[in-house]
Amino acid sequence: MKRVMNCVPVLSITGSDGVGGAGIQADIKTISALGGYAATAITAVTVQNTFGIQEVFDLPSENIRKQIEAVMDDLHPEVVKVGMVRNRETAIAIARLLDLYKPKHVVLDPGIISTHGKLLVEKDLLKDIRKALFPQSSVLCLKREAIEFLLGTTINSVEEGVTAARELIKEGNNAVLVLGSEFVNGAITDILIESGVDEPTYYSTLGAIDRNSHGVGGVLSSAIATYLAQGDSLHKAIEEARNYVNRLVIYSIDLRLGQGGNLLHHTNHNHITPHMLELYNTLMKEIVQHFKQHNDVCFYADRLHVTTRYLAQITRKVAGKAPKELLSEQMVRELEIQLTNSNKNIQQIAYDYGFHSQAQLAKFFKQMKGISPTEFKKRALKNK
Repeated sequence: MKRVMNCVPVLSITGSDGVGGAGIQADIKTISALGGYAATAITAVTVQNTFGIQEVFDLPSENIRKQIEAVMDDLHPEVVKVGMVRNRETAIAIARLLDLYKPKHVVLDPGIISTHGKLLVEKDLLKDIRKALFPQSSVLCLKREAIEFLLGTTINSVEEGVTAARELIKEGNNAVLVLGSEFVNGAITDILIESGVDEPTYYSTLGAIDRNSHGVGGVLSSAIATYLAQGDSLHKAIEEARNYVNRLVIYSIDLRLGQGGNLLHHTNHNHITPHMLELYNTLMKEIVQHFKQHNDVCFYADRLHVTTRYLAQITRKVAGKAPKELLSEQMVRELEIQLTNSNKNIQQIAYDYGFHSQAQLAKFFKQMKGISPTEFKKRALKNK
């Protein structure tokens, strides 16, 4: 029987998450939402919520082996996503099965460090996991913090991210995707290094995209796996997966799911089209570049060749906010940075950012933050 177009099986091998934000549950939601067919093999049962992981029960490696064999023998998935693996026996068993069944792509997203910064794998076991699974991966997806821990280094710039990825390529990976954070100008930058390719590929998003939402990294890697299963190239799969995650984050901001961190809601987001997201991201890029000189929405509408009304419709659909609100939020972020890190007085900062006086800046800042810039600066200096 011929498969329905795009409804291809994707096997996820990872742990569970009772609140559904990460792990097997999130992978099933992601793969299904993107038109794939989700199959699973569970490596561990966790006791966790948005505040973090309290307990982990690792399933026996023999049971995990049988789970994987049952799926591979029946569904023959060409793409496998591997997530949480917490012991040597399981890592070796998975590696042997990947070598036996030879899926076309293996997306490796080992759960090394949680969203809350907790180490999920014993340090002594990491060497075994790296030796067994890293050479099997088509693409290794790791958060910046996890790479820093693995290599015993710090990554504070895009250049340092490239250097770190090149080190990991030496361990046998075909490609390494560094899941970055804000390096400069509020841009979230991911870095792809491929074996045998000299130049890195950069994927950047300007704007209010919060990568700290619970389970974002796992959703991104399972989305990449699904797009690869549907025939996309690695580059296109990463681009599409990032767009999907960005839509989820924006849509979920105000849902208030989870007290310890935002949960992503994988509902039907077809009302947010790729064109809308592209326009929104372009607007955020323009705002970052021009907000000091231009606080008029008409300026940005003209640059994007749309009407102010249409621009407002897009930003409300994508982010639930008017363009003016996005401008104000960008201004506040920059003012906070200046008040925290600059040696300039508040009057100098006011003039630098287009305010007519210190009093005008103070009024704006208090409206936005509920506190005067003077008090904000005192608190920031006290906490340094």
